[in-house]
Amino acid sequence: MVILESNKNKQKLIFLMGQGLVGSAIVKELEQLTFNKKNESTSNWQDLDELLLQVSSLLETFHLKGIKKMEVVWSAGKAGFQSSEEETNYEYKIFKALMDYIINLLTVQYDVTLEIHLISSAGGLFEGMRDVGLESVPNPRRPYGMLKLKQEHYLSEKEEAFSFLIYRPTSLYDFIEKGKRFGLISTLIFNLINHKTSFIYGSYSTLRDYLWAGDLGRFIAEKILADTLDTPNIYFLASTQPATIFEIQKRIEKISKKRCFISFIEKSNEEHITFSQSCVPENFRTHALPYMIQRIYRATINNGNI
Repeated sequence: MVILESNKNKQKLIFLMGQGLVGSAIVKELEQLTFNKKNESTSNWQDLDELLLQVSSLLETFHLKGIKKMEVVWSAGKAGFQSSEEETNYEYKIFKALMDYIINLLTVQYDVTLEIHLISSAGGLFEGMRDVGLESVPNPRRPYGMLKLKQEHYLSEKEEAFSFLIYRPTSLYDFIEKGKRFGLISTLIFNLINHKTSFIYGSYSTLRDYLWAGDLGRFIAEKILADTLDTPNIYFLASTQPATIFEIQKRIEKISKKRCFISFIEKSNEEHITFSQSCVPENFRTHALPYMIQRIYRATINNGNI
């Protein structure tokens, strides 16, 4: 968890929960836009009582009576496509408890204007669907997708107390760093460099939309800084240039001039998920996948394979 404060507006704070792949990308962009970290803590997401105490302690270190607006960003959670119903139910329990506390503290006790930014999942909500557009209806196939849909519904049902924006990113990838979750592309590059086989869920023909985390972070940071909210308040964030696992493997092999070994564990995650250009915001800019694969490979080599 981290709180950021602007150098220009001391009456506005950003409270971000979850500094993994998505959260760290958002923080990086905010720091480039005149925001500084004011307080930060490592959280034990397995202990709800401890989490509530941490949130309370972190927020109470600031004079909330002097704060006019708080932007709360939820990018936390360890659940993924393979998570069980028990795991996702517990994660929703944490989400709901923390949000209930924050909403009551800021809007009832301190009368702070609250805006919540939720990182959802396009893949979890639309698994197995092709050419997803703005009118497509979520149809989760597994507990992870149901978790994201429940989180979205939670905000929608309480919208009279605050404003909110929901972001539905596709499969994310980023530079390889210690402690950061590896996606498909990072896993393939890391294992190739280290002469290891990558064990993957899916198949060679699995078609997905891959989005660089930096593009996501920049878009969300800009929305956090905006003075007014757009309509609608749900954003699909996709490159709309899907690629198969086979195509990505061959791209990595071409750049590295080495063989990339893959072993498919099972075919439980082989459904195609693609998105229409019509569902993406007009001002959403993305980096090309081939270019970013090359950058990630070069950066990993230069950093000593991590």
